[in-house]
Amino acid sequence: MWPVSWLQTNGETSQDPTQDIIRKVDAYKINKNEETRLRLQQAASDLFYELERPEEIKLRLVAQPFAQITIAIALEAGWLDLIAAASAPVTAEALAKATKSSADIVQRVMHGVVDSKIVKETAPYTYEATDKTRHVIQPGPRGYILMCVKILTPTSCTLSDTLKKNGYHTTKDLEDCAFHDHFGMTPWEKQKHEPELADIFNQMMRVHLDGRPHWLNGFDIKGCLSSLPHGGQLDMTDKSSVLMVDVGGGYGEDLSRFAARKAELELPGQLVLQDQPHVVAKSEQVIGSSNAKLIQITDHDLFKEQPVKGARAYYFRKVFHDWSDDKAVEILQNIKPAMDRNKSSVLILEIAMPSQEVPLYVVSADLLMLSQCSARQRTVAHWQTLSESAGLKLKGITPIMGGPESVIEMILP
Repeated sequence: MWPVSWLQTNGETSQDPTQDIIRKVDAYKINKNEETRLRLQQAASDLFYELERPEEIKLRLVAQPFAQITIAIALEAGWLDLIAAASAPVTAEALAKATKSSADIVQRVMHGVVDSKIVKETAPYTYEATDKTRHVIQPGPRGYILMCVKILTPTSCTLSDTLKKNGYHTTKDLEDCAFHDHFGMTPWEKQKHEPELADIFNQMMRVHLDGRPHWLNGFDIKGCLSSLPHGGQLDMTDKSSVLMVDVGGGYGEDLSRFAARKAELELPGQLVLQDQPHVVAKSEQVIGSSNAKLIQITDHDLFKEQPVKGARAYYFRKVFHDWSDDKAVEILQNIKPAMDRNKSSVLILEIAMPSQEVPLYVVSADLLMLSQCSARQRTVAHWQTLSESAGLKLKGITPIMGGPESVIEMILP
């Protein structure tokens, strides 16, 4: 977290902070330094809130939901696809004609899309694609936006009534969460009833970490896996044992990235992808033919004992935040019998929340889990308690630069 004072140059306070921002943005355009970009984003955000008057807060809050809603409408109506495919700017009239829509509705919805900088308005009611347009029409970002509008935002809006009903107490029961109050079923039940929704969810998870440094680049994975939990080095000649099991790994996007770097990392052993049958059935098309030769795909239930024994690492990406502490402990205890004390680790990629000045993204991620499944994001203290409750030892937590996630490592004591 960087304060607005970071915008000062050479320790001097500028008479015009706007010029400080412009100078640093211009410098970033030249050097493309990621830390500079992140600092500028934070400083610009802080500056916005410092300049906002108290009476303006209500206007901002009223407008916020319509940013995602207008983009979702433009995606589902096909307008953004048409704009992205066009070789010249497209009018609202042309979009309306091509999709048999009302030009009035196109114009009114596209005002919000333009304000969100997803498209460029070259003339009144005339739109041109940008890099952001071409990005949001891709399956992953499209799924992310549609999931927000159809599921995440409606259930989050129900959270206020749900918390009031529960006396503002934390609950562990999926039937007491905002999602169940809104839809009358759990998230997992809804995905089973609506396969297209499950597909949107998995498309969303494929791109969830896009735009932030990948954990393989921000964590010494070779050092971690080649050094055994209680001392000693991994046998680099043992190609028959399992190096990593991606538990609940979805379509295998993350494991396929690891597989692509496995030769470079010079780490021996097999890779295993596990998830529910209807999920792994679609994984081969995501993993690709080259990585498919390196990855064994199997179906597995988190709440049953882990069948792959003695793997070097059991990896969980964004799994535990879906579950209450009791269920999270149960998942870990299903891994324990498979672990080799001298060899195995549990690696978890999730948020380790700070105790104060929590960024809005992390706050929203935490309350999203509360509303969806009576679960949570966890602080360092929470992870410590969770590991001890499962009979494991928290070996370390390594933050990933540029994002809120950390790699949490647990071992057998």
